[in-house]
Parts: sequence; C-alpha cells; structure tokens
Amino acid sequence: AKHILDGVHPEAYEAFNTTRNIVAVVDKVIEVRSGPNPKAALQLGASLMQPVQPMLAQACKSVEMAFQKCPNGIFSEIKYDGERVQLHKRGKEFKYFSRSLKPVMAHKVKHFAEHIPSAFPTGADLILDAEVLMVDVNTGAPLPFGTLGIHKGGGFKDAVPCLFVFDCLFYNGENWMEKPIKERRQLLESLIKDVGHNVKLSELTKVTRKSQLVEQIKTVLEQGLEGLVIK
Repeated sequence: AKHILDGVHPEAYEAFNTTRNIVAVVDKVIEVRSGPNPKAALQLGASLMQPVQPMLAQACKSVEMAFQKCPNGIFSEIKYDGERVQLHKRGKEFKYFSRSLKPVMAHKVKHFAEHIPSAFPTGADLILDAEVLMVDVNTGAPLPFGTLGIHKGGGFKDAVPCLFVFDCLFYNGENWMEKPIKERRQLLESLIKDVGHNVKLSELTKVTRKSQLVEQIKTVLEQGLEGLVIK
C-alpha cells in the first residue's frame, strides 16, 4: 500500500512500482538507513525473473505535439499490432511476462527459448522488452493481432510467432534501466542477430524534421499498421 511504503521511505512506493520486488526495496531501505543519509535516493534497477513495471505510451495528437515533447529529435518506431512481452533469461531459464505483469501463455512464447541464444550469443542473463506477433514466413509480413491468440503450435503452416525486440533493460549483470534510450538502442544493435522470422530487431529511425514524421505516419497507415511509437 502506498501510505505504508511512503512511511518507509519517500521513494519506496516508486521503487516498488518500478521493480515489483518488495524484498529488494526493503533491503535497499535498510541499507540506506544505515548510511549517513537515511533519506538518500533508492538506486534500484531491474531484478532477473521479477517483472518490471512496463513504460506505457501516451497518445500524441499531432506532429507539432510530438516535436514540442522532443525538440532535439525523435526516435520513430513501428507500432506492432501484437502482444507486449517482457522476456527474462537467466542461463537456460526463461520467463515471459505480459504488460499486466502476468505470465504469458506458453504456446505464444515457448519456442523462443531455442532462438534467443542465437539472437544474443553473448547474453547469459538479460531482460528484453518486445512485441510478439505472427509473421507470414513467405512474405515476412506481420499478421493481425487475432492470429496470435488462436495460434496453438500448428494452427498456421505458413506463419510463426516472431519476437520484435525494441528495448534492453538488463544485460549480463548490468542494469540498463536508467541509461538513455539512445544508449540502450546502441547496445541492442551491437548485440542482436536476427534469427529468420523468429527474432528480429524492431524498425526504428531517427526523425529530425516534421515532414519526415508526416511521411512515416502516412506510410505505416497505408500498410495497414497501427501507427508509430515515438520516443
């Protein structure tokens, strides 16, 4: 409860909402209280195998509004019409969480365990933010959201679930949650290797002009995609 955590430490509630790990929060508070400044900031990152509160998007009503929020330029990413998945890997153990922090149904994600080691050959431990959707193996085109829900291991002979990775929160013992998106993206690009139609890096471009963003919005809507996510 917020009022209890507020009594423990001014940042305890926010730290719990981020990490969803009450034990880690309390341990950190005890550590801070034993130091010279009992109300010092709680520096807490992601914990492996414990779902992290996902960052959610806000609706952007216009190109002008986008550039007001991000005057120095924007990362523009296709909004995939799939299911948000947070993937945790510790050695050979995998866990997958939904945007509501619940386990994802196994038939949607179980086969990624054989592809993630190929996609991230140096990744012993990691937390990835991604979107899962069905992809046509003949054309590479994403299929509508509903096809994922009825996929049961053999429902589509010409389509497979694909993991489109767009963020990295934790990598080989290092927490990346407080790093800028630019650095996290550079990390992903340096590490990931596309694995056929099973694991891919999300499409992202840097936009510095309003006309660029207008053209991108027009293109994705013409392709029948949901829109863009701008960061």
